[in-house]
Amino acid sequence: MKYLFIALSLFFLLGSNAYADSVVIPVDQAKKIVAELEQKQILNQEIQQYQQLTENLKKQIEVQTQENQLLQQQVQLLKEQVELYKVITDAQKKEISSLKSKSFFSNVGSLGVGAIIGAVLMVLL
Repeated sequence: MKYLFIALSLFFLLGSNAYADSVVIPVDQAKKIVAELEQKQILNQEIQQYQQLTENLKKQIEVQTQENQLLQQQVQLLKEQVELYKVITDAQKKEISSLKSKSFFSNVGSLGVGAIIGAVLMVLL
């Protein structure tokens, strides 16, 4: 089988030279073929560039997707912090209001004692 292939290859290669003189391509057609081959080469280069660009864009999409996920996690954490701050401020407001009411009554009591002492001193003097 191998020898048959070699024999056929030699036959076609040697035989093609014999007919080479009879095969003639017009100049216009040869120019067109050359132009099409050059155009094909340019298009293949553009395809490779577009494929590389597509790969780069896919990588950018992956990075931006990961960044988006991280930002969503950060937003969630910030929302939780806001809720904690609300709880803390509510507790502080309650504590302040309870301190205000205590200090008011203690001031009234001190004022009453002070007024009594003042009145006694005025009567005595």
